[in-house]
Order: sequence, then C-alpha cells, then structure tokens
Amino acid sequence: IVVVKPEGLLSVATDYDKTYTLHNLLKRRFHTQRVYPVHRLDRETSGILVFAYTDAAREGLKDQFEAHTVQREYLALVEGILDSDSGTWKSHLWEDPLYKVRTGRGQLAITHYSVVERRKTTTLLRLKLETGRKNQIRVQCAEAGHPVAGDDKYGAKTNPLGRLALHAEKLGFIHPLNHKTLLFQKSNSF
Repeated sequence: IVVVKPEGLLSVATDYDKTYTLHNLLKRRFHTQRVYPVHRLDRETSGILVFAYTDAAREGLKDQFEAHTVQREYLALVEGILDSDSGTWKSHLWEDPLYKVRTGRGQLAITHYSVVERRKTTTLLRLKLETGRKNQIRVQCAEAGHPVAGDDKYGAKTNPLGRLALHAEKLGFIHPLNHKTLLFQKSNSF
C-alpha cells in the first residue's frame, strides 16, 4: 500500500512512541498484523511511502531499496540562495549516540538536487535520492550551508511554514509481484 504521511506522524514505533504511528493506523484500518514497513520518513517530513502486506512483497521492495533502484524525489525549502542550478552532494553519514546524524565517516550518501525556484531568502529544491540514509537530505542541505527551513536539529534559523519544509513528492518502483512499473506523486506547495 502506498500512502501519504502527514508531517508530525511517526512512520513506525520508536522507544518513545509505540502507538500513534502510521504503521499502527494501517494495521487497525485493515484489521491485520501483516503490514510491513519497507522504508521510513522522519516524523517531521510529509509525503509518500510504501508498506507491504506480504513477506514476498516486503522482500521484493527491500531488494529494490537496497539496490537503489527506487525513484525517490523530495521537495525542500532551504535557507539562503543556492548559486548553482543543480548538482550532487556526496558525503559519509553516521549517527552519534544522541541520534544526530553527522558527516565524515559511515555510509556513503548521494543526493542530486536542482533548483525549482529562488525566492528572497530561500530556495525551493527538488532532491533525488541515489541512496537513502537517515536524515540524509537534512544533513546534506545543512552541510552545504542551506539547512531545510524549520529544521532546528540541523541548524535552521527560520521556520516560515511552522514545520520542517521537507516533502517526499515522488515514489517509483517495480511492483514486487506483478512486475509493473509504478510511480506515485503527491505535490506540496511550500
């Protein structure tokens, strides 16, 4: 099942909140315990994500995520004005004991970006993930000197939307059982 998660809702349970999650809402809605998370979005991030109902679907989707063949595009409103129209950010990310992701070692993270619109003090970006690491976009935007608006965890100084300005806009993959190419899109206007 592909769903659009609102900001403020956890994708799956954490040590701090085990009940009010999208995963639990889906299990209650479909009256089954067989709803498997395949990937996650941060609580503060809105947008599209996929869950599986069978072991075969879960494994097929996990394989695509691990092979980096899933199409994932995000929109982010970042602080400041980017000079270049497009580019690629590559860094190695690791999580410290306080759950903050940092650069300099760990797993390779690759994000391709393009400018959608330059505004007075912000830039709207389209970001395509080549890899998918925890907080990847948030960390790489901040590392580039342009934190996502509303992201006080990674250094944003403004919050013009009253929320983290990050939205998972597109998700594309091969259906793991019928092998059809699927593409889902849910735009968000920042």
